Amino acid sequence: MVAAGMGVTILSDMVYRPWSLEGQRIEQRVTVEPVPSMDVGLTWARHRPLVGPAQVFRAFLSLILGSGG
Repeated sequence: MVAAGMGVTILSDMVYRPWSLEGQRIEQRVTVEPVPSMDVGLTWARHRPLVGPAQVFRAFLSLILGSGG
């Protein structure tokens, strides 16, 4: 939607790229006000233990973000 001119978004520098998957140009603009930090969370049902890939993803988030468990 952003590349089609129908929306805006705030992305971290890590995920920004100057084109869409369809090859349309995406324009980057600097915000006047600082962007507040964004929280990331992971939830799952207590009665269903996490399986392999989900365990790896949880460990990755814990390592990168420095909290959780």
